[in-house]
Amino acid sequence: PFPGMIASHDPTEIVEGLLVFGHSDLELYRLDQFEGAEYSRTTLKVTVHGHVPARFTMDKTRDCVTGTTLDAFVYVFTGPLEHLDLTRPWNYEAFKREH
Repeated sequence: PFPGMIASHDPTEIVEGLLVFGHSDLELYRLDQFEGAEYSRTTLKVTVHGHVPARFTMDKTRDCVTGTTLDAFVYVFTGPLEHLDLTRPWNYEAFKREH
């Protein structure tokens, strides 16, 4: 039932997610352990689709505005695809309701 982002060659495909700033090395290690061997942490360009006040950004001096592009760590699913339901997009509200 958990989501898994998979690599795509289609540049029009998007993945929505939560952008979080300021993880320590220890926190990243713990996230790596949580995600496990079927996920690979990699850096990708992401586009911000909302306003992020400066107090929540890394440098704390500038807001992140809609359309800003930056590098971010993401976890890409690299395990067997039969573990994923590829017939429909993952739905957070349905996940909360069902699991």
